[in-house]
Amino acid sequence: MQRQARWLEPAYKWLFDQVASIVRTRRGSTVPTGAAVGKEVPLSFLDVGCGPCEIMKLVTRYGSVTGVDRDQCLVDEFGNNGFEVKLADAANLPFADDSFDVVYCSFLLLWVEHPVQVIKEMARVSKHCVLILAEPDYSGVVLNPMSLNMVAAMQKEKLEDSGADALAGRKLREWCVEAGLTPELGVWGSTWDIETIRNEIDLEIRSAGLEPDEGLGADMRRAWVQACDDGSATVFYPVFYATVWL
Repeated sequence: MQRQARWLEPAYKWLFDQVASIVRTRRGSTVPTGAAVGKEVPLSFLDVGCGPCEIMKLVTRYGSVTGVDRDQCLVDEFGNNGFEVKLADAANLPFADDSFDVVYCSFLLLWVEHPVQVIKEMARVSKHCVLILAEPDYSGVVLNPMSLNMVAAMQKEKLEDSGADALAGRKLREWCVEAGLTPELGVWGSTWDIETIRNEIDLEIRSAGLEPDEGLGADMRRAWVQACDDGSATVFYPVFYATVWL
């Protein structure tokens, strides 16, 4: 998640800026009478499946943020590092209805058994907005040279073998509609620049279950490095997002 949060940080900031502005307009742009005049109302956020709290670090600028995760080790580690993190199941959130202004997740739904139930729970505990920040679609990956398309196929297979839905991105609208919601969908669609590709080659090959200095992995690495050197390398991973206003 740390790699993904780094890639998508500018996009996340843009989306959170838009959502925070709309939510403040909905609930009133200033604090109640008696507080500091003109001060922005701090918003409340819930990060579902917060992992190592990378996105929580971005969100603190807008107000308070609580995280939930089912991994006890992560809850203990980051709960002791200044974050409010609770142990919880995303499909059964331990909060009352309308507890938060905005509830969000990132790279979560591909891993859960019942994504529609998770979306319903996120909507239940949110007053204003549900944000599904990022879900990938590995059948839409574009790589050049063409020989590297095998990497995406192997990444998809490895994810599916681990229990993930590698096509989660294209299913966001379906899942939201089934949850009784009307989403606004988008795609984080930028390609990687050459320097990013070069820096990520080994990690991408390992994510396909190969080693970049052995056998097929080494062949792929040489092809990728050559394409970076001659400027022909292209990497596009489609990542879908959804905004749901309540």
